[in-house]
Amino acid sequence: MRGVMIDIENKIKQAMKWKAGRASTLAFLILMMLTFTAGCGKKDDGEVAIQSGSAEEAISSASTEMSNAEALLQEIGEKRRQENSGSKNGKAAGEASTVGSAETVTENKAAVGSGNPIVDNAGNISDPNTVSQIEGSISSGYGVYIGASATQLHAKLDNNYEIGLAIIDAQNVTANDVTALKKNGRKVYSYLNVGSIENFRSYYDTYKDKVLGPYENWEEEFWIDVSDASWQEFLCDTLAKEILGKGVDGLFIDNCDVYYNYPEDKIYSGLLEIITKLSEKTGGKLIINGGDTFVTKLMDTGKIGLIQGVNQESVFGKILDYDNNTFGEQDQDTKDYYLEYLAKAKSYGKEVYMIEYTNDLALITKIRNLCLEKDYKCYVTDSLQLDGGV
Repeated sequence: MRGVMIDIENKIKQAMKWKAGRASTLAFLILMMLTFTAGCGKKDDGEVAIQSGSAEEAISSASTEMSNAEALLQEIGEKRRQENSGSKNGKAAGEASTVGSAETVTENKAAVGSGNPIVDNAGNISDPNTVSQIEGSISSGYGVYIGASATQLHAKLDNNYEIGLAIIDAQNVTANDVTALKKNGRKVYSYLNVGSIENFRSYYDTYKDKVLGPYENWEEEFWIDVSDASWQEFLCDTLAKEILGKGVDGLFIDNCDVYYNYPEDKIYSGLLEIITKLSEKTGGKLIINGGDTFVTKLMDTGKIGLIQGVNQESVFGKILDYDNNTFGEQDQDTKDYYLEYLAKAKSYGKEVYMIEYTNDLALITKIRNLCLEKDYKCYVTDSLQLDGGV
């Protein structure tokens, strides 16, 4: 996995002006209802007619009018969103990656990009990172920053009170960094690549003879033989020990998809050995990214208790061009398959996370609604840099 995630936070001035305008409209309606209540009888044609009566009747009438106004505002907002969507979808992929800089956001644009919130023109803030529970004093938003340096992580998280679970690569930071990132109760998990190996890692030369084949779309990465005892020992007894020694709360396990690409008994057994040992070391604090074939077998064989949760990439969106950050919508069959898989994991009591690659506001709204309905968490990105947009 290499995708970096769109940070969706909450500050766009133009959209918030619309929200303020909407609040003023409703306040005006309340004032009008009270005025009519204090007055008498019938108004001229074309005006609202309210007979004098009890305060309860007046309040009820005012509430009805407010609901009607709210519905009208939502209708107007939806029309604006549709107009903006057509405009935004016509932008080149390169342009999309520039949103989030200091450029001015006009009234008829939704800002989508690293470091910016998504606010539609009806004033609704759509933030898929903060859609569920509260953990301590921090809302349990979900952020994945496995390509970020220590400096970038601090810039992103030190003053952040929304991300309650941050995924980092602890190989890039010190124990002091981890301690600082965990302030106020935030949980920090570290990325650990068990099923492939990257050529920029310090240990690549030692284990490059264990490579099984190239990793599609990532030229610096290769699938590795997880059945090899020396690789298992290094992962569990050296690398994981070093990472956990820095104080992280758990591990974000990547590339169990090696079993999908090399569906042999020895590969499954090797992965199971690795996951079993890592589960023992972390008290089961493991989130497996992807690896649905392997995880499904864990469920079907009664071993799903080894892990805490699953993360699935590209359920709703998909990467069309890895070099140019171009995204599209996932095909229906694949989406249905992933949704069924995630629902099954949830039915086993596992936490469910998603990572989506898209800058489509309508698609992000669908994702957020699913998270609210199913109690899932999702992190959305329009970039593949994994640096948190800083």
